[in-house]
Amino acid sequence: MKKLVFYLFFYCIASTSNACDVCGYGNAINTMGLLPQFSNSFLGFRYANQNFITTHPDDNDKEADRFMQIELTGRYVCSKRFQCSFSVPFAINQQVGSDNIHTKGWGDISAFVTYAAMPTTKIGGTSFYHALQLTGGIKMPTGTYKSDFSIPTFNEHLYPGTGTWDIMPAINYIINNKHIGFNLDFSIKYNATNKCSYKMGNQSNGNFKMFYNKNTSVATFIPFIAIGCLSSQADINASNEVLYTGGYEWNLQFGTDFKIKNFMLGLQYLKPIAQNWNAGYSCHESKVSVRILYFFFNK
Repeated sequence: MKKLVFYLFFYCIASTSNACDVCGYGNAINTMGLLPQFSNSFLGFRYANQNFITTHPDDNDKEADRFMQIELTGRYVCSKRFQCSFSVPFAINQQVGSDNIHTKGWGDISAFVTYAAMPTTKIGGTSFYHALQLTGGIKMPTGTYKSDFSIPTFNEHLYPGTGTWDIMPAINYIINNKHIGFNLDFSIKYNATNKCSYKMGNQSNGNFKMFYNKNTSVATFIPFIAIGCLSSQADINASNEVLYTGGYEWNLQFGTDFKIKNFMLGLQYLKPIAQNWNAGYSCHESKVSVRILYFFFNK
């Protein structure tokens, strides 16, 4: 039986602050990508970088919000049905405009449990196989939040942490044969209210991906293309909806994975094709991500 290529997706975007009238989104990215050898555990690192350009409605000044994140990530296969995974991020963020601000520090740790609701199963007499996964995740308030910043235009999203315990359920379905496959996933992030009575809007994410699996005597090559949709509800501050927060985005994603022996290198580029963030005042430019993973068999 040909092994399926599984895609675990958790995309988490924090929201903006009441200290900044309009600010960019986007530093907490938890994206596994296409992962071969689903039955094996792994350890690795992931890197992501993305930028937002924001125009402030009061004076038309522009600023750039830049978010970079480096993660230690891993997965442990507990059994044929259950897996556990984690993410430990380190954020380096920057706001460039009327005020230049730099922040860095450990972010919020996330942990996930995945259940194979439908293990790899052949579809009738065809050459295709499919599978279904259900995932439950939790994000812990371990990162730095609410440092002593006196600048009124400070973007709260620049903090490495959010100060909340958040829940992240996800569902993932995949169908493929020896070479070609399709992946459909959907996830939600339910945000709690932090110690400052601020609740970042709940976020949802969906993706439809097509990939090609090419095996050679030396390496496995997996290019892919996907269309995705992100959305975020408005933030809540002391029971009041925060202006210029929330929005949505449609994007295209391109990338590839190279696997040689137990190592895999993954590259991905994301480009929005339609968006409306913060009532149209923020523009998401692009996102680039890289990952390096080492797979190992459980004893």
